Amino acid sequence: MINRVQNYQEFLAYQREWVKTPRGRYNQHKGKAIARGIEWHLTFEDWWDIWQTSGKWKLRGRYAHQYVMARYGDRGPYARDNVRICLSGENTEEMRQGLPPRGRQTPEEQKAADREHKREQRKGAIYVRPEMAQSMMGYRIVIRDGARRRAYPGDVDYPG
Repeated sequence: MINRVQNYQEFLAYQREWVKTPRGRYNQHKGKAIARGIEWHLTFEDWWDIWQTSGKWKLRGRYAHQYVMARYGDRGPYARDNVRICLSGENTEEMRQGLPPRGRQTPEEQKAADREHKREQRKGAIYVRPEMAQSMMGYRIVIRDGARRRAYPGDVDYPG
């Protein structure tokens, strides 16, 4: 038992160090992009070349004075012709200048969607708010008899 614990501790130590390597950072970046629903078209070699060409590898990070790999206009996939290395603060400022973040609606689109939901609600129709994502348990929130309820796969009103 002690040997297993020791091996596990060694494994965790190795994993903590591996994540700090370029290959580990690449895997983190790719995994987080895919988890956010963003396509990934960069190989490790492409990704590493972009960082090396920029000369900013040692200055990267998430704070305003550090560098990030950003997509132009925060749109499209992570691809060689759609990314650049810039300051994190610049990337944030670009978002604030009226470009809606990926996957979100502009204020005008949100207002139109809200009006449509209210119209559907007045009709008594069953609808699912788009911002309500399917949870880990598989249910979705629906309006049933004028109240918010959980609908599970197989229910008549489960959105399909």
